[in-house]
Amino acid sequence: MKSLKAKMIALILPVFILLFVITIVYSFSNARKIIIESKYEELSKFSNAEKDNMENWFHSKLVVLESTKTSLENSDITPQEMGGIFNKLVSKSNGEFADIYVGTTEGIMIHSGNFTFNSDYDPRKRPWYSEGMSFEKFTFGKPYIDNGTKKLAISASAKVNNKDGSFFGIMAGDIVLEKVSQIIENIKYGETGYAYIVDKTDGTIMAHSLKKENIGKKIIDEGADLEGLQNELMNKDEGIYNYSIDGNKEFCSFLLLYQI
Repeated sequence: MKSLKAKMIALILPVFILLFVITIVYSFSNARKIIIESKYEELSKFSNAEKDNMENWFHSKLVVLESTKTSLENSDITPQEMGGIFNKLVSKSNGEFADIYVGTTEGIMIHSGNFTFNSDYDPRKRPWYSEGMSFEKFTFGKPYIDNGTKKLAISASAKVNNKDGSFFGIMAGDIVLEKVSQIIENIKYGETGYAYIVDKTDGTIMAHSLKKENIGKKIIDEGADLEGLQNELMNKDEGIYNYSIDGNKEFCSFLLLYQI
């Protein structure tokens, strides 16, 4: 199962800068290449800085989960006490974690108590559980519809043991992708630049600073003009791509997010 290491952040520079270049090219055609290269360099630096910020944000969530897992594995604790710890962590996260929980080998769900589950709910049949079976340390998995929030989410999951070292179950933390969109709302480039995160494996939009209704859709769903952009993001790890949509020309700077 592939992890979210194959996610890409795309920062868009809309048409008004390209129009500016086209306008002055008639009088300063020799300077056109220099102007475009300068803008590319500026956009690349900006993208790298924002990439670092996003990687740090995702990494901070893994740190919380790892430290909690270590604490649980080194203590004798009841399921009720464990649920209380998860509840406090979720409450203190300001909505960044939708839930933190453990699915045991017996099919018991221990969670923060913020959501209810059907009596026949079996965590061992959920995607986060099967993904977590492959990880000793927390790793983000593929997006899925969260049973509690009914929204598209990603989970970081890992094996968790009893104090004696025997296997207890899979621990995981959920992040609803709408929350990631709220985080990247602060990414601004110029007057109208915006950001979004894409699953490199299939072009699915994971988060979007402007169009949250596009979460879960593929880039190409926004218009056939974007097929080239989707292919570019899926086939390369970084770069700057020029494309047109609805007759407007745009720059797209994209980088791989290595932390997730």
